[in-house]
Amino acid sequence: MAAAIMSAAFSATRWILAGSFGFRLLGYVGQAIILHLLAKEKEVWGAYGSLVDIHMMLIPFLPLALDQVLVREKKREKRYAAALSIMLALIGGFLCLLVGASLLIPSPGAASIAGAAIEKGTTWHAVLFMIPIFIVMATKLSARSILTAELDFKTISIGEFGNGLITYFGGALAIFTLGKSAWALMAAYLAGEVFECAYVFRKVPFRMVAVLAPRRWGILKRIYMKHRKFCLATTADLTLSNVGSLIPVPMIFALIGGAAAADFRVARLLIQMPVLLLVGSVGRVAYPTFVGTTEEVLQSRGLKIVGTTAAFLAPVVIWLAAFGPATAMILAGKDYLSAAPLIAWMGIYMIACAIYSPISSLDMVRNKPEVGLYWTLAHTVARVAVIKAFAPQGVVAVVAAMSVASCVLWIVWAWLLGWLLQAPMTRYWWAALKFAPLWIALAAVFWWLRHLPAMHPVYPALLSGLPVAVYTFIIWKFFPDEWEMLLRLSGRKRKSAA
Repeated sequence: MAAAIMSAAFSATRWILAGSFGFRLLGYVGQAIILHLLAKEKEVWGAYGSLVDIHMMLIPFLPLALDQVLVREKKREKRYAAALSIMLALIGGFLCLLVGASLLIPSPGAASIAGAAIEKGTTWHAVLFMIPIFIVMATKLSARSILTAELDFKTISIGEFGNGLITYFGGALAIFTLGKSAWALMAAYLAGEVFECAYVFRKVPFRMVAVLAPRRWGILKRIYMKHRKFCLATTADLTLSNVGSLIPVPMIFALIGGAAAADFRVARLLIQMPVLLLVGSVGRVAYPTFVGTTEEVLQSRGLKIVGTTAAFLAPVVIWLAAFGPATAMILAGKDYLSAAPLIAWMGIYMIACAIYSPISSLDMVRNKPEVGLYWTLAHTVARVAVIKAFAPQGVVAVVAAMSVASCVLWIVWAWLLGWLLQAPMTRYWWAALKFAPLWIALAAVFWWLRHLPAMHPVYPALLSGLPVAVYTFIIWKFFPDEWEMLLRLSGRKRKSAA
């Protein structure tokens, strides 16, 4: 039974990784096209980014964490699925009313609250797209939570890939044909969500009776009262996490300007989003496979995940930070070379995030989501305070201070994860830090390549393939456990029973 679960987990992780790589590739190409089309209209890109980020901050409220309860209590899937559908209908309707109110309630100096938030009068009406997007997302989540509990990440990944294809390339087409405005990009965003929703429901039939049947409301009340502490703490944690991650764009947009927000958004796209997609791929599968395991299995899986992410994801962060100018030029063109210093600063805390984020669901597994909530609250408050304090010094100063603060807090989070594991944290520190000499050597070689005289910024990035190959050979030769995990993720069998 355990072997079958692990086999399904590796298969699910492969699908999520494939979907993440595909989604990110689409994002790079599609957004590169959009950025080139908007090369002289940074304000439009900044306004669109602010709309999307504000929208994503509200997403955790939709399921009110009942989707996480469904995964944790998957043996009683039908009852929890019915309760989740009702909760999504209630919260989705409330958020739609909230968006509508933001368009009508007056605000000093602007036509409405939404108008004041977006600032430019030509883009405020794009907020209207948030209403159908909330409806489609709520419907989609009712099915995707069931697929997650069943480890059917194949369907989820294909749906997300199609969503990205339509969102990014549809957005480029909308800009090219309909004009350079935020509402055209939001229309493509909605179209991508509609496709993903339709695709996931190929495997999970839509049941309107789950929402309309009166007796189902009693199920919701009983389930919610039983898990309300978990639901409220988890929802607050996820919401604050989104706020802490996404609020820099609208804050920088408001305090520094649209061009600075666009630079930050490009920098985040180049280093933060790829890493978070990779660690999220592991973390999304880790949570359902951690549930219901023995202490020995839980700690063994946690240790293997930390070692593997340290071996293979930390070098990705180092490479992205080292070759920020080249990646910025490839993605967005020379107009966004000003984003390169931001990429390097973000790498300071992204290494810890890459290593320990995949096992962050331990607070939910241990039924202690308040631990994650307190940490996320501290992280969010620190970010907001740093942005406000350093905004007069410019966007580089803001990102540098924010990265240092985040790095300190990630070290604290790693210690809290050790406490949740109820195991000596030295094992988990060593699982990551044993690779530190290799990271330092890689960083030194990358720095040397970047400073070769009379060389185009793209060439050092291409030459970096040689030290990366040497690093990979060392992992293969001297770190068999981490290499075996990579082989299993690629679908290959073990070479030995060990």
